[in-house]
Amino acid sequence: MTLCDLVADCARSTPSAAAEAATPDRADVLAELAHLGARLARGLAGRSARMAERLDGTFDRLTGTLERRFERHRHGCRGWRAASMPCRPSRFSSAATRSRAMKQGRVLKRIAQFPSGLRFRLRVTDGDVAARAGES
Repeated sequence: MTLCDLVADCARSTPSAAAEAATPDRADVLAELAHLGARLARGLAGRSARMAERLDGTFDRLTGTLERRFERHRHGCRGWRAASMPCRPSRFSSAATRSRAMKQGRVLKRIAQFPSGLRFRLRVTDGDVAARAGES
């Protein structure tokens, strides 16, 4: 079979018939597009489902890791409490601070309560400091 035989096979009687043979039918194109659209939708749905499963697994692992870390820190905090380390949040509450201060004297909160030359003990986190009020 030669090239001329193939051309002769495709020869049409009119230019309109030749144009019709050279271009696909509109209905065929629409059917192919619908088929490809359905394939694309199925593929995306499958991929989305797989990604959702991966995200669920990642979330489960992350949740487990956080729970283990919180548990580890909670156990560490209990050990610190036993060793009198400052882990207890209630130790730092304003009520607890006032209570400790009241046991040792009165709590001064305003500048007017510090007359010039007043000697007092300033309590800080790691002990007390001798202090004296000056001129303001």
